Amino acid sequence: MPKPVILCIDDDHTIVDSLRIQLKKSLNQDYFIETAESGTEALEVVTELLEDQHIIPLVICDYTMPDITGDKLLHKIHNLSPRTRKIMLTGQANLEGVAYAIQYANLYRYMSKPWETADLILTVQEALNRYWQDEKLIQQNQQLTKMNQTLEKLNTEQAYLIQKLQEKEKILTTTQVQLIQQEKMSSLGQLVAGVAHEINNPVASITGNLFYIKNYCSDLLALFKLYQNNYPQPIPEIQDYMEEIDLEYILQDLPELIHSMQQGAKLLEHISSSMRIFSRSDYKQQKIKFDINKGLESTLSILKNRIKGTPKRPEIIITQNLSEKASITCFPSQINQVFMNLLANAIDAFDERHQNRESDAIPTTPDEILITTTLHPDTNQLEIRIKDNAGGMPEEVQKKALEYLFTTKPLGKGTGIGLSIVKQIIEDNHNGHLDFVSSLGEGTEFIITLPIHADI
Repeated sequence: MPKPVILCIDDDHTIVDSLRIQLKKSLNQDYFIETAESGTEALEVVTELLEDQHIIPLVICDYTMPDITGDKLLHKIHNLSPRTRKIMLTGQANLEGVAYAIQYANLYRYMSKPWETADLILTVQEALNRYWQDEKLIQQNQQLTKMNQTLEKLNTEQAYLIQKLQEKEKILTTTQVQLIQQEKMSSLGQLVAGVAHEINNPVASITGNLFYIKNYCSDLLALFKLYQNNYPQPIPEIQDYMEEIDLEYILQDLPELIHSMQQGAKLLEHISSSMRIFSRSDYKQQKIKFDINKGLESTLSILKNRIKGTPKRPEIIITQNLSEKASITCFPSQINQVFMNLLANAIDAFDERHQNRESDAIPTTPDEILITTTLHPDTNQLEIRIKDNAGGMPEEVQKKALEYLFTTKPLGKGTGIGLSIVKQIIEDNHNGHLDFVSSLGEGTEFIITLPIHADI
């Protein structure tokens, strides 16, 4: 198998020569270094490499070139080789071009000219490591697909289960794409789908067997009662053993113990169901009928641990006022992602408020999130409101809250793409509307309006 290829693109041949030399020194001859001095030449090189079955883990491209800008060129390369990592070099701060490359070319990183050699090498190594990690995940998914096909041939009665597993694979694939795009929801979706898959079979086994255990125990207890009625005076050895094991307590506690196990199994089924609803994929990218209330319930189940009280803040009260009918045509996983982002932001706001609160200060009102769904058949719309009393946003923050890459969180805590993605999902992908009202010192309410019947 030929060595993987790194492509360096710049209209200045001294730059591409410098890149070639620096990369060869640092990568120990593990990669071929190809170069191109124009966008047209670069596209020809990529096409030829792909036709010859070469792998292209990384492209390093200048922004300013005579025939095409770097962001547009990376977009074209992305269409040819989507999994290739892209790094853009720029001698000027062009955030618009960077934003375009992030959105349409899955830009991994951009660096300013002139660059520090150590920074360049570190960025290249990180990009290559991420590429090979993603390739390993893809191979694992392919292996899992083959395993599922084998299971289907061995046992046709498990066809329904295999179909569900294939759906989970599609969820994993979706979350991996989101990971590549640095979407924070992807890792959570992958974890949820994996956990739901792992616990589904044992939970089903426990639930099914408990039914028989309960019947068997009832039969054995009835048999024992018959023995007691017909042989009221057991021999001393049996009498001593009955006292030793406290038989009367066992007879009283055993049915309660089985009942408790059944309740626990039902709770596990509910958790598994919530995770499956939350992490469901949008099959073939088609909108389907989906109960919004179930989406909210599954998201709240996923966030249950964060809603609980901590040493620094009390438990958050969740109040729901939901319409009985709240089914719409939509992409379920995207709508669940909207709920996750908005609810997680509200919880973050509570955490931040209590973090800044004096230790001896007592909150005057409990922390609360109010969720309301209202169906409007006359206007063919469903309205969803998510309101918190976490203190609200200043006016200057409100003006930028929905802007791409805007965040008030410290470095490493937020990417600034959460609310902008929410807006894109609601307005661009579902022809809905997103708005919010915030009062500083009080709280924030997000209002989502979605069509009930959308074009599929």
